Amino acid sequence: MTMRIVPLLAGLCLGAAALFPAPASAIAVGDTVSDVLRVSGKDIPLPAGPHTVVEVGFAQIAQPEYGAQVNPEDYGPIRRITLVRADDGLIADAVEIVVNTLPHPDGWGIASDCARDDIYATLTRYKSGWDVSCMWVLPAASTALGEAVRPVDDAVTTYAVGQELVVPPLFLEAGFRVANRYDAVNVRYQFAAMDQGAPAAGTALEAWLPANIAEASGPLAKVQSVAAWASSIYPAVEQGLRMPLAQGASFANPFDDVTFTGKVTDRAQRLAQLEVLRESGTVSPEEYARQKAIIEAEIEPKAENAWTYATVAGYKAFTYRVVVTTINAGIDYVFIGQPFAAGVLVILQVVVNTTKFFFHEVMWQELFGVGPLQRENPRVMDFVPPRAA
Repeated sequence: MTMRIVPLLAGLCLGAAALFPAPASAIAVGDTVSDVLRVSGKDIPLPAGPHTVVEVGFAQIAQPEYGAQVNPEDYGPIRRITLVRADDGLIADAVEIVVNTLPHPDGWGIASDCARDDIYATLTRYKSGWDVSCMWVLPAASTALGEAVRPVDDAVTTYAVGQELVVPPLFLEAGFRVANRYDAVNVRYQFAAMDQGAPAAGTALEAWLPANIAEASGPLAKVQSVAAWASSIYPAVEQGLRMPLAQGASFANPFDDVTFTGKVTDRAQRLAQLEVLRESGTVSPEEYARQKAIIEAEIEPKAENAWTYATVAGYKAFTYRVVVTTINAGIDYVFIGQPFAAGVLVILQVVVNTTKFFFHEVMWQELFGVGPLQRENPRVMDFVPPRAA
């Protein structure tokens, strides 16, 4: 009996290992990462230089009180990883990465920072009920400076104390939220804006506030450098959500002696990047063909206009009613032969049909729980550490 059970157990273990393979490379505190970090199937570009993982944990969903609320438990565990790069005894930059671990079919929303008007800048490339791509630039400080300034992450300050590193009084943050209907990437890059000898508080920081930055030429130049860097890395952040970045990809820092130029994530550029992946062997010929077909079939994103989904639906409903009412009036006149009677019948049809349609919609909503299949705008959803929720 024992001789039969042992092979059976071994076979079951092998089968389980095949069905549930261990992660190829688990991320742990203390690891050193450069250029690109792969998390839960997404590639995250990193600024130049080795970065140390200082926190590996989870994030929670936070939503403003206005708007429809979601049940965070429906979204599964959300990974949160924090990395830092030290240079000459100083925290030179910090990176906070938040990604989903399980796909969710109802979208991941847009960050509240994407709609703020009290920070340096925001840019939304596109947004719909589920697809989102936006960027923001704001200050982050290790001292309280008001709601327009984000506090520095506790994991960064804790690591700095343990390693006897200096935490700069101010960072400049470039943040991104890129999401589709199933997956999301939320990444914040924070760069030290001051040298080690800068004062920790007082009037020296007042010039960096968004309300004062336009009048301070020195701080403004650094903010512009971070914004230009963010524009240059934007395509890589978007691509990393969908497919791997090219092998050997590397990215500069905003204060390096280089000129950053923003790149448009158009079809030709993505096809060229996919070709690089194929030539390097990163993707198989089958995956290359599949991704190429997807890219070629996509419609190029257009600039947003003032027409919302509700506006289009309203105009279509109006024109549809004009056409249908005119046709019905003609049909009624042909069969009745009296214009007045045909007109009364048409008006009666409009009232009755509209009432029937309304109660039919209510029935579907109340009895079957089926609402609109199209969401006009994404939900506002932020990812925060559990202790800050």
